[in-house]
Amino acid sequence: MGILKKHIDLFCKNKIKNESLFDGSSLVIGQQSVYAEENAVLDIINQNNINYPELKINFRKKDKLTQIKNFKRENKNYINSKYLFSLLGSKEIKHLDFSSHENAEITFNLNNPIKKKLHNKFNNIIDMGSIEHIADPYTVLTNYIKMLKNKGFIIIQTQASNMVDHGFYSFSPCFFFDFFAANNIKILNCYLRVFNPYFPEYPGVFYTYKKVGLETPLNTEKAIEIFIIAQKVKRIFQFIKPIQSRYQSKNVNIKNQSSKIKKMLLLIIKKYLHYKIQKILFNYKRANNNINRLNK
Repeated sequence: MGILKKHIDLFCKNKIKNESLFDGSSLVIGQQSVYAEENAVLDIINQNNINYPELKINFRKKDKLTQIKNFKRENKNYINSKYLFSLLGSKEIKHLDFSSHENAEITFNLNNPIKKKLHNKFNNIIDMGSIEHIADPYTVLTNYIKMLKNKGFIIIQTQASNMVDHGFYSFSPCFFFDFFAANNIKILNCYLRVFNPYFPEYPGVFYTYKKVGLETPLNTEKAIEIFIIAQKVKRIFQFIKPIQSRYQSKNVNIKNQSSKIKKMLLLIIKKYLHYKIQKILFNYKRANNNINRLNK
């Protein structure tokens, strides 16, 4: 789990587009590491021309994880998530975890249906690396939606590939796009981060993910994460478990439209072109249609 400087920059850029993002009450899943000192966070907020509130601080600003016995942090001046989301506009910040080990305000196992007293409680649900560690992602997402107020926001960062045994799952963006589309959640933005799996706290390269399409082979030895910002647009009374949209009957093209020439070209590519050439061709055709690299 962790919030990088670039994540904070994306928080700010999305808040510019959606002013109510992070306002009100926020529920953070787990005690998040924030890989930034106070001055660096304030610089990012100022660079995005966001007016952070004048806060009456009656809580510890520094990373709470450094208070836990035997937990080592290379920089003990990193701030904690409560202070971060206060700067971004949240009036109340709570943390939810399955145990009391990290001093979360709410102790609950998200594999189970959330208690009714927590329904419609929060304006923001922020999961920066928890869902992949929980066995039942369907229940996790339905819990998030139940706890979220109408017009509230869900922020999820999780692994997409090349982090074997980091968690139970690696997710493709289409999982969230299809699940949210079926359950009255609108995805506002989606990003991919390609990063060094040995040092995940370093930023790597960020891309905007534009749409669900065919497989997008990024062909990288590095790891990939997904970062999604979405909004609850309507109250939900019954949740739907979707089938992947590309395989729904209305989207299945049962006729083979490929011409003989196209089939021959594909056969030549498969049999005779080196993998590196195949990589260039398919990246040009698919990846460039679905993702764009963000500016530094």
